[in-house]
Amino acid sequence: MKKLIITLIALALVASSSGQTEENRYQTEFPPINEKFISCFPDMDLVLREYAYIDEYEWNLIPQEVVAEFLPDFVYWGGLNATFNAVGKIINYKGLDLFIFDFATEERPDEDSYDNHTGGHRFLLLYKNGVPLTETPETGKEQRLSYRIDYYYYGEGGVAKDKSYFDTDTTIVSHSYISEEESATGYMTPIASTKEYRWTFNEKGEQEILEVKQLEYSSPFYDRNFMRENNRYWKSMYEEKARRPFPTKDEKWGIGINSFYYGNFAVTNPQVDLYFYVEKINEEYTSVFESYINTQLIDRYIVGEPRSEAKVEKNDAARTNILKCPIIIKTSDGDLEMLPNGKFNTIKIK
Repeated sequence: MKKLIITLIALALVASSSGQTEENRYQTEFPPINEKFISCFPDMDLVLREYAYIDEYEWNLIPQEVVAEFLPDFVYWGGLNATFNAVGKIINYKGLDLFIFDFATEERPDEDSYDNHTGGHRFLLLYKNGVPLTETPETGKEQRLSYRIDYYYYGEGGVAKDKSYFDTDTTIVSHSYISEEESATGYMTPIASTKEYRWTFNEKGEQEILEVKQLEYSSPFYDRNFMRENNRYWKSMYEEKARRPFPTKDEKWGIGINSFYYGNFAVTNPQVDLYFYVEKINEEYTSVFESYINTQLIDRYIVGEPRSEAKVEKNDAARTNILKCPIIIKTSDGDLEMLPNGKFNTIKIK
C-alpha cells in the first residue's frame, strides 16, 4: 500500500511551521507541568458526551505564555498564529493525568483547494507525576507521546475526518472516515474507509483497542457502472503508456482491515488480509477482491460476475473478542461481507 493520507496531515502541519529545522524540533524539551498549566483545564466531566455536541461548548483559551512554557513543541508545529484551547482533564487515569486541547492554525493566504488544509486538531497528552510521557520512534529521537483524537483534513491527498469522545466509562470512542486520492494512492479515483472503535491505553500510555464497532469500505472502483464508463479512457491510458490508473494483480491495494491510526492488530484469528485490484475480464475492466491467510488465497470475488449459489457458512468463531461488527465492502452488487474466515458473502442484493 502506498503512503496513507495521515502522512499528508503531518506534512501540512510542517508546512505551517515558523521555520525551525527538523533537528531543532527534536531538540525541544518537554518540561514538567505545574498548577499554572493544570488550572487552565476544566474537569473532564464537562465533556463526557458524544462528539456531536462537544463543539457547542467554548473551551478556555490557553494563554500564550503558558503555551510557550509547557507546549514548545506544538508552538513549533503551529507557528506564531496558532491558538490553543483547553478542553478538559482527567486526573489519575490508570496512574496518568490526561489533558486535552484544541489546536488550530491560520491558513496561508496563497493556499488553494488543491493544497493540504487542516481544519484544526484535538490532542490528548499524557503525564505521570507531572512529567510528560515520551516515546522514541524509529528515528531514534525522543518525542512527546500524544494522541490526535479529532481532526479534519482535505487537499491533494483526499479527505480525512476523525471524531472522538470520552464514553461514560472514560474509554474513548473514535469514528474515522478516510478517502484517499491521487497524491496518497497514485490513482485519481478515491478509495475510502469508515471505522468506529472504542479504545483506551495502559499505564505506559500505549493504545489498547477494546472494541471495533464498524468496518466499511467503499470506492467508485467497486461500482460496475463506473468501471464501464471509464473502460475506454483507461484503455487509451495503457496504450499510451501513461501512468497506471488503478491497482493491478501484480500490485494489489491492501484494504486495511487490520490497520488503525496508531498501530496494527488482527481483527480475526488467524489474521486475514484483504486486497483488491482491477483486472480485464471479457474486454472490460472489473474490480476483484481477494482474501489471504498468510500467503494462501482463501477466496476471490469479482464484482458483477455470477458466483456459485452454494450457501456460504457464516461462522464468527474466527473473530477476535474485539471485533463486534461485520467487515463490509460497498459494491454495485450489494453489501459484500468478508467473513472472519476470509470467505465472501453478498448480504444485500440491490
